[in-house]
Amino acid sequence: MAGGELVQDLPLAKVLRASEGLTQWLALLASIVTFFIAAVAGALGGYLTTRAGSAGMAMFMTALTALVLFVVMATGLSAVGVMLMDRAKNIEVRSTIDAFVYGLLCLPKFIGMALALAALLLVVMLVAALGYFICKIPGIGPVLLVFAHPVFVFAMAALLTAIAWVAVPLFAPAVWEGRSFGEALSVLLAVTRHRLVAVVVTFLLLYIVVVIIGTVVFGMLAPAYLSMTGVAAGVIGPELSASSFGTMFASIAQLFAGGESRGGGHILAALIATLIIFGLAVSVLAQVWIMGVNLVYLIVTEGLDVTASQAALAKGLTQMKQKAAEAQDRARQAADRARAAAQAAAAAPPAPARAAAMLNCPKCKAVVSAGDPFCNECGFKLGA
Repeated sequence: MAGGELVQDLPLAKVLRASEGLTQWLALLASIVTFFIAAVAGALGGYLTTRAGSAGMAMFMTALTALVLFVVMATGLSAVGVMLMDRAKNIEVRSTIDAFVYGLLCLPKFIGMALALAALLLVVMLVAALGYFICKIPGIGPVLLVFAHPVFVFAMAALLTAIAWVAVPLFAPAVWEGRSFGEALSVLLAVTRHRLVAVVVTFLLLYIVVVIIGTVVFGMLAPAYLSMTGVAAGVIGPELSASSFGTMFASIAQLFAGGESRGGGHILAALIATLIIFGLAVSVLAQVWIMGVNLVYLIVTEGLDVTASQAALAKGLTQMKQKAAEAQDRARQAADRARAAAQAAAAAPPAPARAAAMLNCPKCKAVVSAGDPFCNECGFKLGA
């Protein structure tokens, strides 16, 4: 796949290497560490939130907990992605500590990408709102709506498809590979221009592989879990049956509220064990998906020339900076003119009060004021 979008030339067999994610124990260790830290941070945050003395403090603790969980999960996910990218490129996999450090350094790029996507969606929504506002015009409005609504729907569908199939799954591997924010955007732009169909087709194959592996994993895990849970319930007590998840989670909620766990420590232990079992299964399956995403990225970017995309992106950013600078200059000039006008008005002497208009009496022609009800000379009634 040298230059154009040739789906038949895709080395689709490479996608099957996604199954190697099942055996990457260092990456699995990074996932376990991430979930453990997130679980501890979430439990501690939930406990402190329930102990908050006011609604404001509870909201603050909730927001702080959410921020900590985001940083922990995003850093851990990036660490796993970095290690699996090394494996996908058949180079030495870096250590867990190095992967976590690099994953933390990736956060600003992901935040920047999230803000860019949010701004893009906002622009599309504003344009659509303006179009629908025009459609409110009586008479021609309903006719315009017939054509405008499908256009906006298809435009939003295309944008969401590009975000879900190109922007998100390919931006992360580009960052994990070591590209800068601008380089990663250039890769996305080049792929969108030249190999969009190839990306979609390759991801479809990846999702088929992930579904098959997930079916195998959970197909073996589910009966094993149910059978061993049944043995545990028969030996320890019926409260450990697989149908007691509601009791288990209610027990956790009771502990956070300051009470005692219903059913003793066995229910709590069974809940933690259940979370560990399925957490490991989900982590392993997630590694297959991340490994596959890295492989898809390497496949669709092989031999891809991003020079033109980098130039177009740089030109667009330069134009945006110029327009922003021009708008800033215009705003500064308008503020200077307003400030000068205000200073001139403050320095000008107050205008003298105009004398009351003077009129003549219709009867005796004596001078009277506009507000006089009667003439002071002859007593003639003035006004209507």
